[in-house]
Amino acid sequence: MDIPKYSQTAVELLRRIRRGVYTDKLPPIRELAAEFDIAMQTMFNAVQLLVKKELLIPCGSGGMLIDRGKLPCGFVAITVYDTMLPYCSLAFENLLRQISEDGYTPIFLGVPRQQQLFLAERLFKADIAGVIFLYSAINPEFCEVLGKQHTPFVSANIIPGVKNVNFVECDTFIGMDFLVKQLYEKGYRKIAINLVSPLEGYVRFCSCRWRKILEKYDLPYSSHNSFRDEFPVELDKECFENVAVEPLKNKDDLPDAVINWSGSGIKIIKKYAGTGGLQLLNVNSIKNMYVPENAVRFSAECDNVCQRKELWDLLLSILIGGTCKTVHRFLDNIKICLHDKIPYKGKVEK
Repeated sequence: MDIPKYSQTAVELLRRIRRGVYTDKLPPIRELAAEFDIAMQTMFNAVQLLVKKELLIPCGSGGMLIDRGKLPCGFVAITVYDTMLPYCSLAFENLLRQISEDGYTPIFLGVPRQQQLFLAERLFKADIAGVIFLYSAINPEFCEVLGKQHTPFVSANIIPGVKNVNFVECDTFIGMDFLVKQLYEKGYRKIAINLVSPLEGYVRFCSCRWRKILEKYDLPYSSHNSFRDEFPVELDKECFENVAVEPLKNKDDLPDAVINWSGSGIKIIKKYAGTGGLQLLNVNSIKNMYVPENAVRFSAECDNVCQRKELWDLLLSILIGGTCKTVHRFLDNIKICLHDKIPYKGKVEK
């Protein structure tokens, strides 16, 4: 579900008012509807959001006076893991600029991976207008605290099991489907995936989606698909030796190929070493020094700038009273780059 049209229109009206396109008075709704090429009712609904914020004051002939003193403002918290804080200003340059241009003040909040309820209550005590969660920094405790405080928030990830979370997420399953298709066409029939996540319930959600991808190609769900709820706490190390790994018990049911989607450490990679299975490694999150000699390297590239812009547009529309329904948006913007050719199973590729 996308942001409703009237909410998007209200956001654009707000931006035009702030930029001075409309100064003292807004044109009549009929003219605005023609200018935006939308229905009169949609434009009316958009204008009413700004009327409720007292930014617009109805006057004669269907026009609206603008009270520039009521332009919305406040602090917007960009929440990431604390290990990301040193890189934030450069990594989020476009997001920071857009938030500032829209009259809000962006601030960074760093959270540890071991999160507790008391920490959430302390962290969001400040006078914050809204919160953007990036890099899986969201958790159920934060949702609970912000909900009680009536502080709007949006997330770059779905958080399964928690209702009313507005999110805009890059659809990683499109990339996974692409890799399975490539492997299938090269003769691989037992395909496993290694994926871990710090988000509560996300691994189970991914497992269900992964099963659907395998069913699409009529492939079996292997007992060695390495989905793990455990996630390393210390992410500043070169490899994560504390990731739980189950031993391979049934040697007759080994996968032909393993997609190492996330950087879960050398242990998982070594788990399949010497089994004869092909390993595909995401070099975005796995250092080259850990890549086995026969592995196929790939990278999952997505348009993070687009995702963050949509997150801010969504939060801004909520701040001005729009989006009465929860928005769940999966972006089709992940592209897989194969750095090595996938060999044919049991053959030499010609």
